[in-house]
Amino acid sequence: VPQMLLQEASTLGKPCRIFCTQPRRISALTIAERVAAERGEKVGYTVGYQIRLESKLSPKTLLTFCTNGVLLRTLMGGDSSLASVTHILVDEVHERDRFTDFLLIVLRDCLPKFRHLKLILMSAALDVNLYAKYFNNCPVIDVPGRCYPVKEYFLEDVLKYTSYQTAEMAKAFKELEQRQNGQKTAADWTKKLSQLILNVASGAPTSSPNKNSSVNQTKYYSTGEMDNTLKQEMDQCIQNAFLSGSDEAFSQMMYFIMSEKVSPDYQHSETWATPLMVASGRGRLDIVEQLLALGSSITLRAANDWTAANWAQSTGQKETLDLLHAYSACEGVDLLSINAESTPSTSLGGLRGTAASIPTPELSVEDKKILDAYNHSASDDFADVDLVHALCMKIHKAQPPGAILIFLPGYDDIVTLRDRIIAEEKQYLEGGKYCLFCLHSSMQSSDQKRVFRPAPLGVRKIILSTNIAETSVTINDVVYVIDSGKVKE
Repeated sequence: VPQMLLQEASTLGKPCRIFCTQPRRISALTIAERVAAERGEKVGYTVGYQIRLESKLSPKTLLTFCTNGVLLRTLMGGDSSLASVTHILVDEVHERDRFTDFLLIVLRDCLPKFRHLKLILMSAALDVNLYAKYFNNCPVIDVPGRCYPVKEYFLEDVLKYTSYQTAEMAKAFKELEQRQNGQKTAADWTKKLSQLILNVASGAPTSSPNKNSSVNQTKYYSTGEMDNTLKQEMDQCIQNAFLSGSDEAFSQMMYFIMSEKVSPDYQHSETWATPLMVASGRGRLDIVEQLLALGSSITLRAANDWTAANWAQSTGQKETLDLLHAYSACEGVDLLSINAESTPSTSLGGLRGTAASIPTPELSVEDKKILDAYNHSASDDFADVDLVHALCMKIHKAQPPGAILIFLPGYDDIVTLRDRIIAEEKQYLEGGKYCLFCLHSSMQSSDQKRVFRPAPLGVRKIILSTNIAETSVTINDVVYVIDSGKVKE
């Protein structure tokens, strides 16, 4: 755009002086060099730049690339600095910072004073209406652009391609498998109880619990720590209480809680059902009241993602459900919002799994398992440098030539990944020679310039960068882009 303005002024024989601002120093510097090269001249003649502590200008300079901060400081010296300026272009205006915002405020105030001044705001991702309204409904020009065909790969593709797995993922795999088994068992429980209810409604005989079951043969322990034997007894007790609903089964369950120091929030090993859940599902108001008095949680979820209120609702236990709602109101717990996430879609027997456990049409079951395990084990607060490193090495060893550009949130992540790559240099050299570059706004301009030079034949460039390389800056030989998915704000 600034070159077009220069060409027009030259053709019409009109004087012009253009300022084009960029959000970062590296952008101003590299674009100035590119424009000068395209015009067949060196930087500092018709085209120049001015950034903090560095400038290349001359009395003949008509087009100056600078940062938003430099232009703002120039304007702070007085409006007279705009007397000879014909055009101001603010590029990447969507990257809001204090310099950009204050610059736009000053420029809007200057426009009525300098009628000859033309202000152009440019961005590839701009909220047009916001800026057009701010500048009194100014004209908007949409210039379409062409992009290279880009093939996108998502997290699940990366995990599968790199065969990436950590100890935390292995643990998450095991927990998810236990959850799926618990969902199946819980579904079996609800189906059995549904059949019992239908038998009672039709007058058919129902089977009574086995008199020789392990509940009646329980060995009692007076220890505060639950050993495996006590866990097995408690699991059997919860299961029998739900399936039989007998006074004997519930009495045995309460004995473990009252006398054997079993937690009222103990969860069945497979189904994750608590005593409160089975009592609610069976409509045992007396047991529910006793468990609530002991501090049982109404927000815990079973493997099928149901709370105690969901269990009561699924079996039509209205009085129990009302009691749970009343208790939640006293405790200040919003039970309605909790249950909204896990309300059974059908009556008893219509087991609802968690949203995360339902494979989407785009993902295979195996890919979904890998993705779930990763999401359960990885932190959302930090970039996974280990995964980025694994993918970078895989691409370098297995993919055709081309530079790799890696986006990381900050300088610390860049240094961490750089050190990892250097430490494993022997493994990287198995895929061929490489050269490593870091791109960050705090680095020297001379170091940043080296990123834009073509790599020697047979050498792959690996560029570690913040989002400084996402806009304004163009690195011509980049073929692979790895985005860590994190950015500092």
